[in-house]
Amino acid sequence: MPRQERRRTVTLIAGMVCKDGIVMAADSEQSGFYRKSNVPKLESTQPGPKKIGCSVIVAGAGNGELADYASHRIMRQVRPLQKMSEAEAKLEEILANIFGQKMPVYKTEDLGEFRLLIALKAPDRDNPRLYSTYGSTLVERKKFVLGSGSLVDYVLDQIYDGEMLSEDGVVAALSLLQIAKKYVDGVGGDSKIAVLDQTGRVRQKPAWEITSEESILAEHSQLANKLMLAMMRTRSDSDLEWTKHLSSFTQSIGELRGKKKDSDKVLEEMWEKFQAAMTQQKEEEEREESKKLPYVISIPATNLFKQEGNVFTGKSVPNAKLVAKLPFKSA
Repeated sequence: MPRQERRRTVTLIAGMVCKDGIVMAADSEQSGFYRKSNVPKLESTQPGPKKIGCSVIVAGAGNGELADYASHRIMRQVRPLQKMSEAEAKLEEILANIFGQKMPVYKTEDLGEFRLLIALKAPDRDNPRLYSTYGSTLVERKKFVLGSGSLVDYVLDQIYDGEMLSEDGVVAALSLLQIAKKYVDGVGGDSKIAVLDQTGRVRQKPAWEITSEESILAEHSQLANKLMLAMMRTRSDSDLEWTKHLSSFTQSIGELRGKKKDSDKVLEEMWEKFQAAMTQQKEEEEREESKKLPYVISIPATNLFKQEGNVFTGKSVPNAKLVAKLPFKSA
């Protein structure tokens, strides 16, 4: 009988509480005994236009099916809530249900446990919070890494600062992912990064931007290593040669910063186009909605009018400007 393929549980999921929000990061590789594939280990949801409810980012490590199941339940049941205390209670209820009722029905050898990292912003709190799970236990964190081993834990300890901005947190997350994908077996695939800010807005970092910045960081690492060697070469290099190395490093770092600024500019242009498209779509929807009304009456600025049945009559001043169109439905 052929051996059933099972998922390997090695992954990288990291979260950092920054001064202006929370940065969440995850790799996307899922490994079995026979094949690898990319899966979405990081998901997010946020309130609609009225901004009523919670914003949530969830990432899971361990048993993929159960992590996905827990994530979907959290998205669906936590988002409508208005208070952080309600959201925390619902998270624990969902986890307790899965570990207390769902997991026991499976055979032990067919099922591995899972852990989650959750970023949460409720309307009654000014700042989002970061939680890790262990079984049905919810623990608040400032920074945390799941599933990657001590190497990435050490790197995060060296980089993380509670006063850093989310912009810095994104760079730290990219560095962690880059190191883990190179040195930790089972971590790989595309990098996924999301930011939950203090207003509750969730921003998923575009894949092309992640690829561009990963390339910039790789070049920076090479330059920094070369400068370190040159700095320590006090016996064989003169001070003049060290000055040349330092000047070359400064020029190259400036060029890398230019690449980053070019990437930012492209993203800003894309965002402006997106906002313009959304505005146009909203205007078109309003025009279509207005066509459904049986009466639309143009009102000059200085009209004196009264309603007689379904007709507006009044006295108009010549050359008055049109200031509004008022929808009117018959009773």
